[in-house]
Amino acid sequence: MNPKNYSKGEIQNAINNTQSMVKAAAYLHCSYNTLKRYAKRYDLFENNKNQSGKGITKDRGMTDEQLNKRFADLFLNHPHFRGNYDRQV
Repeated sequence: MNPKNYSKGEIQNAINNTQSMVKAAAYLHCSYNTLKRYAKRYDLFENNKNQSGKGITKDRGMTDEQLNKRFADLFLNHPHFRGNYDRQV
């Protein structure tokens, strides 16, 4: 695998177009540690950290009961479902 050398402009562009450093790393298709190394090299890391998580929605996980009901509705009401229609969920 060939190493990728990111320019300061590429790192800055990724940071400006995303809400977090983790998402900026995904934007560049590299690991967070690689982005962190290049951002520190170009003095972009400390000023752009988002440790409070502002603007990033949290995953509001569903309970098992909600998941079961949702997927049962999806599968049982699907027109191509070939299962047992009399089954109680």
